[in-house]
Amino acid sequence: MTNFIFVIGFPKSGTQWLVDILNAHPQCLALPIFPVGTVFSDSREMHLYDQLGSRESTVKALRNIYGNYFFIALALSRIIPHKLNRHVVKFLYRFFLRTLSKRCSKVIVEKTADYSNFTDDILTDFPSAKFILIERKYDDRVDSYRRQLQRKSIDPSAVEKLIKKFEKGFEAEAVTTSKLRSLKNVLVLRYESFNDSCELIKSAQEMFEFCGLSSDPILVRRVIANSEMKALIQFKNVKPHYHNLACKESHGV
Repeated sequence: MTNFIFVIGFPKSGTQWLVDILNAHPQCLALPIFPVGTVFSDSREMHLYDQLGSRESTVKALRNIYGNYFFIALALSRIIPHKLNRHVVKFLYRFFLRTLSKRCSKVIVEKTADYSNFTDDILTDFPSAKFILIERKYDDRVDSYRRQLQRKSIDPSAVEKLIKKFEKGFEAEAVTTSKLRSLKNVLVLRYESFNDSCELIKSAQEMFEFCGLSSDPILVRRVIANSEMKALIQFKNVKPHYHNLACKESHGV
């Protein structure tokens, strides 16, 4: 039986890093499965539950879900009345995941930060779904967001406006986080624990066990090394921990 795992956490909390580690595990498959930047996928997040409704978001959802079958799914969405699009896309998504689960991985992971506000909808469609919530200090998230904006060469005055808008959501996020922590099948992780080599291994083992994946210590080290090497190649700004993964037995690894 395939486990469906939804990684949640507010923007700049480290959700992508967590998914990269999971996706490096041989028994796990992370969505979207199509290369980002192609006609079949324009994001590393699915954005299904948080963007259902408009025709544009329907097209985007279908593209991220079905890839090479996008045009068939799009044709179906054009035939079906617009009011029913939301239900049709959700049906296609459930069908897609269950079909995928019969042919491949033990665990299928989807990550969209904004899903933090849509856990009820997800549980309606996938009652046995599990959630991994990653939390990070507010100040660190703001700094991460500022660096992201600066890399895009945005005007400094515009950057500060966007930062203020970003910070306005923190109060509402605190309320939502409290609700998320009360979910039955949720694992809460701290971003800070991923910055220490030994803590990273312990957190990864805990995460793999929660997902129903093999958590053999040697495999965990290999998975972390593989995920960080890919990140280094893609982004060239990730500090690798894999060179220092030899933790003492006193750390429980």
